[in-house]
Amino acid sequence: MDEPVSITISIEKDLKNAFLVGLTVNAICSYFELGREECYKVELGIIEAINNVIRHSGEAGGSGSVELTARLHSNRMVFEVSNWGNMEPSKGDLPAFDPEDIQTLPEKGMGLHLIRSLMDEVKQNSSAEKSTLVLVKYISKK
Repeated sequence: MDEPVSITISIEKDLKNAFLVGLTVNAICSYFELGREECYKVELGIIEAINNVIRHSGEAGGSGSVELTARLHSNRMVFEVSNWGNMEPSKGDLPAFDPEDIQTLPEKGMGLHLIRSLMDEVKQNSSAEKSTLVLVKYISKK
Protein backbone atom coordinates (compact mmCIF):
# COMPACT_ATOMS: atom_id res chain seq x y z
CA MET A 1 0.00 0.00 0.00
CA ASP A 2 2.03 2.95 -1.30
CA GLU A 3 -0.61 5.64 -0.97
CA PRO A 4 -2.55 5.71 2.30
CA VAL A 5 -6.22 4.80 2.16
CA SER A 6 -8.76 6.08 4.64
CA ILE A 7 -12.19 5.50 6.06
CA THR A 8 -14.31 7.85 8.14
CA ILE A 9 -17.24 6.81 10.28
CA SER A 10 -19.45 8.93 12.47
CA ILE A 11 -21.50 7.82 15.47
CA GLU A 12 -24.03 9.67 17.57
CA LYS A 13 -22.37 10.90 20.77
CA ASP A 14 -23.65 8.14 23.04
CA LEU A 15 -21.53 5.56 24.88
CA LYS A 16 -23.77 2.73 23.67
CA ASN A 17 -22.60 3.41 20.08
CA ALA A 18 -18.87 3.02 20.81
CA PHE A 19 -18.92 -0.71 20.02
CA LEU A 20 -19.57 0.16 16.35
CA VAL A 21 -16.20 1.87 16.22
CA GLY A 22 -14.64 -1.18 17.89
CA LEU A 23 -15.99 -3.45 15.16
CA THR A 24 -14.50 -1.20 12.49
CA VAL A 25 -11.10 -0.98 14.19
CA ASN A 26 -11.02 -4.74 14.69
CA ALA A 27 -11.66 -5.29 10.96
CA ILE A 28 -8.86 -2.86 10.07
CA CYS A 29 -6.44 -4.68 12.39
CA SER A 30 -7.46 -8.01 10.88
CA TYR A 31 -6.71 -6.67 7.41
CA PHE A 32 -3.15 -5.92 8.57
CA GLU A 33 -2.97 -9.43 10.05
CA LEU A 34 -2.06 -8.13 13.47
CA GLY A 35 -2.13 -10.79 16.15
CA ARG A 36 -5.23 -11.18 18.27
CA GLU A 37 -3.64 -9.50 21.30
CA GLU A 38 -2.34 -6.56 19.26
CA CYS A 39 -5.78 -6.08 17.63
CA TYR A 40 -7.35 -6.05 21.07
CA LYS A 41 -4.90 -3.39 22.31
CA VAL A 42 -5.53 -1.11 19.33
CA GLU A 43 -9.30 -1.57 19.63
CA LEU A 44 -9.18 -0.86 23.38
CA GLY A 45 -7.13 2.31 22.83
CA ILE A 46 -9.55 3.64 20.22
CA ILE A 47 -12.65 2.75 22.26
CA GLU A 48 -11.16 4.49 25.30
CA ALA A 49 -10.48 7.56 23.13
CA ILE A 50 -14.08 7.52 21.84
CA ASN A 51 -15.41 7.17 25.39
CA ASN A 52 -13.20 10.04 26.61
CA VAL A 53 -14.40 12.30 23.81
CA ILE A 54 -18.02 11.50 24.63
CA ARG A 55 -17.56 11.96 28.38
CA HIS A 56 -15.34 15.05 28.32
CA SER A 57 -16.66 17.06 25.41
CA GLY A 58 -18.17 20.44 26.20
CA GLU A 59 -21.68 19.20 25.52
CA ALA A 60 -21.30 15.86 27.34
CA GLY A 61 -24.55 14.00 27.30
CA GLY A 62 -25.94 16.30 24.62
CA SER A 63 -26.58 15.65 20.99
CA GLY A 64 -23.88 15.57 18.36
CA SER A 65 -21.52 13.10 16.84
CA VAL A 66 -18.03 11.70 17.19
CA GLU A 67 -16.03 10.92 14.09
CA LEU A 68 -13.27 8.37 13.57
CA THR A 69 -10.99 8.70 10.56
CA ALA A 70 -8.54 5.85 10.02
CA ARG A 71 -5.65 6.47 7.61
CA LEU A 72 -3.91 3.26 6.68
CA HIS A 73 -0.29 3.40 5.56
CA SER A 74 1.98 0.48 4.79
CA ASN A 75 3.83 0.90 8.11
CA ARG A 76 1.27 2.49 10.43
CA MET A 77 -2.36 3.15 11.21
CA VAL A 78 -3.34 6.71 12.09
CA PHE A 79 -6.66 7.16 13.89
CA GLU A 80 -8.24 10.57 14.42
CA VAL A 81 -11.10 10.81 16.91
CA SER A 82 -12.89 14.13 16.44
CA ASN A 83 -15.65 16.03 18.18
CA TRP A 84 -17.11 19.39 17.21
CA GLY A 85 -16.97 21.60 20.24
CA ASN A 86 -14.52 22.12 23.04
CA MET A 87 -12.82 19.26 24.85
CA GLU A 88 -11.77 19.67 28.44
CA PRO A 89 -7.99 20.07 28.32
CA SER A 90 -6.12 16.99 29.45
CA LYS A 91 -4.00 17.36 32.54
CA GLY A 92 -2.17 14.17 31.66
CA ASP A 93 -1.46 13.44 35.33
CA LEU A 94 -2.32 10.12 36.89
CA PRO A 95 -4.45 10.20 40.02
CA ALA A 96 -2.57 9.29 43.20
CA PHE A 97 -2.91 5.64 44.16
CA ASP A 98 -0.96 2.71 45.54
CA PRO A 99 -0.81 -0.04 42.87
CA GLU A 100 -0.32 -2.59 45.65
CA ASP A 101 -3.56 -1.58 47.39
CA ILE A 102 -6.66 -2.39 45.35
CA GLN A 103 -8.77 -0.10 47.57
CA THR A 104 -6.87 2.95 46.28
CA LEU A 105 -7.29 2.17 42.57
CA PRO A 106 -9.02 5.12 40.91
CA GLU A 107 -12.30 4.68 39.05
CA LYS A 108 -11.60 7.68 36.79
CA GLY A 109 -8.63 9.58 35.42
CA MET A 110 -6.74 6.67 33.85
CA GLY A 111 -8.06 6.95 30.27
CA LEU A 112 -5.31 8.99 28.64
CA HIS A 113 -2.64 6.99 30.45
CA LEU A 114 -4.22 3.77 29.16
CA ILE A 115 -4.39 5.13 25.60
CA ARG A 116 -0.73 6.20 25.71
CA SER A 117 0.31 2.76 26.98
CA LEU A 118 -1.50 1.03 24.07
CA MET A 119 -0.60 3.30 21.15
CA ASP A 120 2.78 4.41 19.80
CA GLU A 121 1.91 8.11 19.52
CA VAL A 122 -0.89 10.22 20.98
CA LYS A 123 -1.52 13.91 20.25
CA GLN A 124 -4.41 16.23 21.06
CA ASN A 125 -5.34 19.09 18.71
CA SER A 126 -8.04 21.50 19.86
CA SER A 127 -9.62 24.64 18.50
CA ALA A 128 -12.84 26.46 19.31
CA GLU A 129 -14.68 24.45 16.66
CA LYS A 130 -13.12 20.99 16.75
CA SER A 131 -11.10 18.75 19.06
CA THR A 132 -9.14 15.81 17.67
CA LEU A 133 -7.23 13.06 19.41
CA VAL A 134 -4.66 11.53 17.04
CA LEU A 135 -3.48 7.99 17.78
CA VAL A 136 -0.77 6.19 15.81
CA LYS A 137 0.10 2.50 15.83
CA TYR A 138 3.14 1.32 13.87
CA ILE A 139 2.93 -1.98 12.03
CA SER A 140 5.84 -4.42 11.97
CA LYS A 141 6.59 -6.09 8.67
CA LYS A 142 6.36 -9.87 8.90
